[in-house]
Amino acid sequence: MKQLHLAIGIFGLATTLASISPKVYALPSPNIILAQNNAEYFFSGGMEKANKGDFTGAIADFTEAVRINPNYSDAYYNRGLARAASQDLQGAIEDYTLAIEVNQQWGNNSISFAYNNRGNAVNNLGDVEAAIADYDRAINANPDLAETYINRGVARSNLADFQGAIADYNKAIELQPNNALAYNNRGSAQRNLGDSKGAIADYTKAIELQPNFALAYNNRGNARNDIKDYKGAIADYTEAINLNPNDATAYNNRGIVRVKMKDKPGALQDLQAAAQLYEQQANQSGYEQIMPIILNLQN
Repeated sequence: MKQLHLAIGIFGLATTLASISPKVYALPSPNIILAQNNAEYFFSGGMEKANKGDFTGAIADFTEAVRINPNYSDAYYNRGLARAASQDLQGAIEDYTLAIEVNQQWGNNSISFAYNNRGNAVNNLGDVEAAIADYDRAINANPDLAETYINRGVARSNLADFQGAIADYNKAIELQPNNALAYNNRGSAQRNLGDSKGAIADYTKAIELQPNFALAYNNRGNARNDIKDYKGAIADYTEAINLNPNDATAYNNRGIVRVKMKDKPGALQDLQAAAQLYEQQANQSGYEQIMPIILNLQN
């Protein structure tokens, strides 16, 4: 079964990779009225709108800020974040690039954030090698960002460089020993190298650190299935479903294990639930893969 690798989402959204904002900007005091031609006025408005999820309004304000001050790195950077959240990945890439090129009073830390997030956008457009190059640049600028090592590990896993991915996750764990995501992702890389027991240990650590980590339960279920611990696998898939009742993959996986355990009624119930969720979520590939199994069980 395919292993899932995730990292932290931008603006709290469930995106694939981590995004990091260079700093938190306090809004101006209500007693301070900034001039309408002040780039900071529009920047502050953009930040407020972005924090409320109004990315269209935020983009408009950041655009006005850079019109007034074409060298405003923070405005380009945050417009890139808003565009990424709006799924305008090409626009986000352009903004991160402008933020880096303008580099107005930015230190290496802020530049590393821009490279990291540009790598995320490039990766989501399918250019994994270019993404790795950006993560390399981010790490060169700031070697202490655990999120960037996680992101590069995800990209390396996508290229089947699982040893390289493990090295990145190891570094992330060294920097952030309580990072559940790094343990989860390292577990997936280990399982892809055939070390299911090592994977189980990492998934277990991820769950200890983050008890509501549904994906880690699903992944540990897969690894337990590898070693024929079917009862343990079912327990993990069940907990994943309890934490996320819309997880079609967990229903699918539990159904497959129940087939192995000769529990035909339970398997059929799980697989039908998975098929229904796949259909609701417009996952045509998942739906088409599971339907022949259901039809076979019904015959």
